[in-house]
Amino acid sequence: MGCCDAPNGVASPQVYSQLLALYLYQNDLCNAKYLWKRIPQSVKASTPELANIWAVGQHMWKRDFPAIYKALEAVTWSDTVGPIMKQVQDISRSRAVDLISQAYSSIHLDTVSAMSGLPPEVCIPACAERGWKYDADTRMIHPIRQPIEPSNQTSSSCFMHESNEFNNFRTNSKPETSEYQTSFADVELSTEDLRFAQQKSRKHKNTKNSRKKLAAYRMGVQQILSTRKTDTYDPQSLGICSQLLTLNPDIYTLWNYRKEYLHVAAKKDEEEGEENLIQFLENELRLTEQCLLANPKSYGSWHHRYWVLMIHPKPNWENEFSLCTKYLTMDDRNFHVWDYRRLIINKIGISLTDELKFSTERLNANFSNYSSWHYRSTLRQLDEESIGTELSLVQNAVFTDPADSSAWFYFRWVLSNPSVTKDRRQELLEAFEQLEELDPDCKWIIMAKCWLTGSLVLNDKEYVDRRVQFYKRLAKLDPLRKGQYEDYLKIGEEKIKNVGDQNLQSAFPEAVF
Repeated sequence: MGCCDAPNGVASPQVYSQLLALYLYQNDLCNAKYLWKRIPQSVKASTPELANIWAVGQHMWKRDFPAIYKALEAVTWSDTVGPIMKQVQDISRSRAVDLISQAYSSIHLDTVSAMSGLPPEVCIPACAERGWKYDADTRMIHPIRQPIEPSNQTSSSCFMHESNEFNNFRTNSKPETSEYQTSFADVELSTEDLRFAQQKSRKHKNTKNSRKKLAAYRMGVQQILSTRKTDTYDPQSLGICSQLLTLNPDIYTLWNYRKEYLHVAAKKDEEEGEENLIQFLENELRLTEQCLLANPKSYGSWHHRYWVLMIHPKPNWENEFSLCTKYLTMDDRNFHVWDYRRLIINKIGISLTDELKFSTERLNANFSNYSSWHYRSTLRQLDEESIGTELSLVQNAVFTDPADSSAWFYFRWVLSNPSVTKDRRQELLEAFEQLEELDPDCKWIIMAKCWLTGSLVLNDKEYVDRRVQFYKRLAKLDPLRKGQYEDYLKIGEEKIKNVGDQNLQSAFPEAVF
């Protein structure tokens, strides 16, 4: 009888082990996963080697090459699967070497050793056989890119023979089970499962390039961190760092690596002159520009750029100011640019009048801009003269689009200034009464009337009753905050009962958010 023959036509644990190992050898991880799920629990419990085989498959799924070799070497495999698992180890090593040759122009010896599962002293002659160069001083290996040929499956014919026997035996078997065996119906995929497997296979092919890039990305970060530990800071690692940042500029570790490199370069250039340092810093500025093109809202890119300029012997602040204007023209809501502009405004001596004019132009172009309103609030302290200008500007904004909240927040900030007189508040209240007639369902208008009447209730009890009506209307217009407005009403009613008209101002809280 062949190795696939079994009493009652049912699969044995050895057949499951061989088939699972064959799937790993062919890198068919989807089918390996489906097979593992369909192996009866009783068979798994009686055959620990099955779990060891699947542990290798899990590491292959994650492309964790060091873990693959560790799992393979941690087990003494049986004679039935030992030759297959040896082939799995060889082909995994071959895939890792092909990946290195495609992803790297230079890579540290320790990284090659970890990915290939070979000691460093074995890696060096093995790399030389492939024509790769090894630098003993830096311990860097320089792979040669070679086209990856489709894997040859003819070498598995000796193993596929047993698989074919197993498939033939399954077709002709009867669905009978025992404690340690299962019928072919438990192993065979349903039509729905096959359709799902096909979808997974297509998805795997579509993400194959992404996984290669991710693997190369992780290996690049690993190489950079390895040189950081030894304080070597070699130019090759710095080049890899530049490539990674242009792909993803939000990794603070890589920006910090460049800062450390710059400190080393700065100390060196103190002895050789500052021209080399200036050239290096200019390259850093160009790198941040590339990163900002990929992600204009990258915290790390903006912070690194400002840090470089602060240590630059001859910083060009005028150019930075023009850069801010350019980016704000592209996206006037980018608060990173507004923050950066606020940092450099004092470096070039821009007058307050010019900057207020620029802010007004941005707001006239787009009133719905939180960043621009906030930036304007940082430019100067309001006084009686400037308050009129600011109230006029924000009043035009809220009349243009009463439903937009950005201008209302700025309006409330202006009202918090004690220079806003009672007469001016009453004028604004009358203006908002007219605006409410045009848009009676806008909650922001009612909120603004609450803000305005906050100081008017002190001398006029009529405003207390009006404010009660305001909160009742807000509870209907803004049901998400209904409980909040009702709490304000309860607090106000209790205080009105307990205090006299002399202290009506404290009857209602100012906050309505």
